[in-house]
Amino acid sequence: MKLKLLATLACLTSTLAVAGDIPPLHIEPLAVGDSWTYKKTVTIGSNSTKSLINYKIASKTDANKLVYQSLLAEVKVRGGPEWRKIGEVEAGGCLIDVAGGGSLGLENTCTIEFAPGMDWDTEVVEKDQKSKRKYVVVGKETISVPAGTFETTKIDAVWQSTKVNNAKLSAGENLAAERYKFTYWYSPETKAMVKVVRKFHNGFGAVESTVTEELDAYRPASK
Repeated sequence: MKLKLLATLACLTSTLAVAGDIPPLHIEPLAVGDSWTYKKTVTIGSNSTKSLINYKIASKTDANKLVYQSLLAEVKVRGGPEWRKIGEVEAGGCLIDVAGGGSLGLENTCTIEFAPGMDWDTEVVEKDQKSKRKYVVVGKETISVPAGTFETTKIDAVWQSTKVNNAKLSAGENLAAERYKFTYWYSPETKAMVKVVRKFHNGFGAVESTVTEELDAYRPASK
């Protein structure tokens, strides 16, 4: 959240950096203990369902990867909450899409300077699915979500998934493609997305469902 103190420090840092007195404001990388809560809305046709989901960086592996998990806030179970592993990202980064996508295929995210028109492609193979993903930076945008108002980098993405050739599937099933269009609003303040809109299209190009996630709270590991 844009606290008055952070805004004052940012202005002071910018002014002094021009004079060469001090470096720009430093953003700490992702760390075990960082956690986020999102308000999630799933819309299918005229029906919408809402939920509250917690995410956290749970641990660090010997391979220098950070393990992140999720928990439905409304779920109550005996013996305490049951966190579910979502994925892993390289340690030392400053960007994560905790609900899916990890670091968007990027490396060295603490030093990237996003600029309008910047784009990149990735390809991910998981089980029997191959996903080609294209990202493009739209530009800077100030947005408000339940957690507050943030200066963000807006990123558009198109994912196209196809079946990896599988002898058990028909030729049509192997070639069938699913197309997803995502829009991210990334804030280095939170090391994560403050908002994501995910549109899932059917084979005819029509939107079958839309998932919107808005940041409700961010808790850095140091606090």
